[in-house]
Amino acid sequence: MKLTPKLESYLTKQFIFYCKKMGLEIPMILLRDEELGGMVTNYKQFYDLKKGVLGESWHHKSTGNDFDVVYINVDVTDCVAQILDTVVHELVHLKYPNLRHGNKFQQKINTIMMESI
Repeated sequence: MKLTPKLESYLTKQFIFYCKKMGLEIPMILLRDEELGGMVTNYKQFYDLKKGVLGESWHHKSTGNDFDVVYINVDVTDCVAQILDTVVHELVHLKYPNLRHGNKFQQKINTIMMESI
């Protein structure tokens, strides 16, 4: 999918909506390759993110700042619903850092998304 101004605006609104719903501060949202520049330390990290990952989240401290980051790679899918699921998925990682992937993790995502319908 191509990142258009319309899609970028939609994703920003979704981040704001779900962060408010989950009681999270809005993380730094990265949607473009050039925005990854200060967040990765080498080309291998960049390549690993770009080669097929739809989303990634992390807590960024290396610059001396203390903030959460979410990267959404819209290039790897043509499905807006999949991107939206990834937004919530990454926010669940930030809200519940000790919760591992599995049934309980997916149930959290499903509950958050279903409550907003």
